Amino acid sequence: MLFGNAPISTTQLLRIITSEVPARAKSEGRRDWTQAVKQVLCGLCEEHGLKPYASIHLGSEKHEEWLLDVVWHSVSGGIKLATESEWGKLTHVQDDFEKLMSIKSPLKLLLFKSGNTRLSTAEVVQTLESDLAHFKQNVRGETYLLVDFRGGEHKCYKFRVPHNGKLKRSEVTFSCIKSMSGSDSTQER
Repeated sequence: MLFGNAPISTTQLLRIITSEVPARAKSEGRRDWTQAVKQVLCGLCEEHGLKPYASIHLGSEKHEEWLLDVVWHSVSGGIKLATESEWGKLTHVQDDFEKLMSIKSPLKLLLFKSGNTRLSTAEVVQTLESDLAHFKQNVRGETYLLVDFRGGEHKCYKFRVPHNGKLKRSEVTFSCIKSMSGSDSTQER
């Protein structure tokens, strides 16, 4: 997938997120994790010549949030990446996922901590699959990425929308990306 003029694959994006976000989060607090997500994605966005939208200060420049936690935007190409991060209860994770479903973007990224929902990763993923199956405005080719950070580990999932419109529940299955799942970065926080 191309972001701006520089190529970056979903694998590269997930590798950066799963190593740099835990390393930058100063504590286990939700605010620190959200700030880490914004720092990593805004920095990466600017490296690829895109305009980041996120409520964050980067050096002397202040960026403003635009609908979601982080949006990568190109005037000529529209939204390239839509990102939400939610570290709370399942209903909050679902609310943020609903925002992602409603946004027109070829790549949608949701970061969460299933441990905060009191459910297993599989239960959260199944709930999001069900939500996506009930959504009537799916766009063929959109790719959803999920990253669950739980107890020093992370699991990554991917789903590509097979056709426009409402999907059957049997058509929606997030695949675990085992090569991208594992222990969080051991770098000092």
